[in-house]
Amino acid sequence: MENWRAILISGLCVLWLWSPSLRAQDRIADSLKQVLHTCPMDTHRVNVLNLLVGRIKVTDYAQALDLLNESIRLADSLGYKPGLAEGKVSYAELQNNLGAYERSMLYGTEAYQIFEQLPDSQGMGRALMCIGLVQNALKSHAKGIASLQKAVTCYRSAHDLRGEISAQHNLAVIYVASGDTLAGKNMYLDNLRLLQDTKFWHIFAGTYNNLGNLFDPIKEGDSAISYFEKSLEYKFLAPVPNKGQIGNSLMNIAGIHYARSEYLLAEQRLNKAKPYVAASQEKPRLMEMWHLQGQICYKLGRYKESAEAFEQQTIIQDSLYTPRMTEQAARLEAAFESENQKKEIELLNQAKELESVSRARWQWITAFVVIGLALTIAFLIVVVMRGRERSRMLRRIQQNEQEIKRQQQEIMLQNEALSIQNKRLADVNHEKDALIGVVAHDIRAPLHRSSALAALVESLGNLNPEQLRYLQMIKKVNDDGGRLIQDLLELNSYEQNGHQINLQAVDLKLVLEHSMHGFVADAGQKNIAIHLDAASTLANTDEKLLGRILDNLISNAVKFTPKGKQVFLSLETDADRHWIIIRDEGPGINRNDQAKMFQKFQRLTARPTGGESSTGLGLSIVHTLANRIGAELAFSSELGVGTTFKLGIPKETSSGR
Repeated sequence: MENWRAILISGLCVLWLWSPSLRAQDRIADSLKQVLHTCPMDTHRVNVLNLLVGRIKVTDYAQALDLLNESIRLADSLGYKPGLAEGKVSYAELQNNLGAYERSMLYGTEAYQIFEQLPDSQGMGRALMCIGLVQNALKSHAKGIASLQKAVTCYRSAHDLRGEISAQHNLAVIYVASGDTLAGKNMYLDNLRLLQDTKFWHIFAGTYNNLGNLFDPIKEGDSAISYFEKSLEYKFLAPVPNKGQIGNSLMNIAGIHYARSEYLLAEQRLNKAKPYVAASQEKPRLMEMWHLQGQICYKLGRYKESAEAFEQQTIIQDSLYTPRMTEQAARLEAAFESENQKKEIELLNQAKELESVSRARWQWITAFVVIGLALTIAFLIVVVMRGRERSRMLRRIQQNEQEIKRQQQEIMLQNEALSIQNKRLADVNHEKDALIGVVAHDIRAPLHRSSALAALVESLGNLNPEQLRYLQMIKKVNDDGGRLIQDLLELNSYEQNGHQINLQAVDLKLVLEHSMHGFVADAGQKNIAIHLDAASTLANTDEKLLGRILDNLISNAVKFTPKGKQVFLSLETDADRHWIIIRDEGPGINRNDQAKMFQKFQRLTARPTGGESSTGLGLSIVHTLANRIGAELAFSSELGVGTTFKLGIPKETSSGR
């Protein structure tokens, strides 16, 4: 009979591993249930229970947990360590899916210790993978990475390719969660190469799904959706499709549409995901579903539905902690029952001893019993007091929950008000930009006509020196006005990101020389010598914007340097940046001026030494453009000695400002 039962179970195991269709898998589950009805309480029953859990764990969490509880109790009573370890690791995996991380960590650790004693490298890898995922959920990413790396090693020693790929997949998940996106992406791509010529559909699906999550939802949303769709294809290819994972991919697609403000499409995808997520009973996924539902409804103006969705999310989030409280209560009750049982045994032993001892010891025994009863009563009093304290804590928690809900409603109203205010500010900003353009155009036109008239008068000839002097003054006023309008329009364009950043390899020495030559003539009129000390230095930056910055800085140096003095231009390099340095021998900048020197239309105390004009926008443009190209702007100044500006160009510059 024993041999017949072993042969039957072995045959069912082979069918379970290799059945090609979902219908065949269902027949296996029915067969296992029939075997379970006739199986005695021995190790074979433990094996059947664990096999049945493996078949139904993705479709019926509640039944799987009931079967695992029976399997663990029976294996523990029989001392059957392989079955006990298998039951505990399956229990840990299910509890992790349900968000009960404390219980999952406990059973996963116990399973690992049993597998290590056997020893069973494949089982050790499975337990370590579960432990690592719990550590990741608890934000202990470094510990999670260490556990998953150890799991990969265990699977390799057991020559289990499927387990090794699964462990590497989860290791990539933790790398991404820890912020090392590049390492995670490379590991996913390596896994895809390992998966070729295999039929591990759920690993294919998970890899494509997680690669989709690495794309920018706004700029690369279409690519991300194609990866999620590919993931769904593989998920439906699995013999037993995992409803929670199917719902996750559909929610990811809904999230892409939401990020791109396609709220109706997002709601359609989320509605498709809902039945799958609800059937999975996985609380973390349910929380994510209700959170996304609340966001979409809020954007669509259905505020009541949004508030109800967020309330559902809060209820599920709070329930994640209920298993811990229930477990702690169960442990207290078990400890209390164990203590009472011990005392009952002691009383029975004392009763037996009373029959064989003399009456002279009755007083001592009575005293001992009284002390025992007193201790028991004291223990009961402590338990009652703790129960009352727990009730008070629960009431406080309920009050806090109500207060949180009230605050959430206030926050929603405030967010709505802020949204309206932001829209108004955006409208005002657009009006300001339009006004600047109109005013600049209307002022520029009469200035051009004035310049043309001045040129016409000059062309007539026969002007005396005084008339020529007034004519030159008119030209200078027109030129200064034109420069002011140009600077104002240019600054407004830069602040509105009107100029596309064009990063390319640039020789900083050549850019510095080009800017310097533009001011050699002006410097010569004031007998100012400009010195350049620089070697060819390549950097990745926007040449046009860098040239505009240097033009302003060198122009200021020449304007504020007295006649006969010098201006020094140089290049230096440290570990992170290339530094362009412009130093003059001007009057310096006092502390009051330093606090406002980068603001618009700020005319500083120091004045140009040759009567040059200043719009008060040059340093504001320098500051804005330095931020656009990711450069660091620094300066130092000493009254009576001069001012030094330093512009630090990163050795590795990224766009996006």
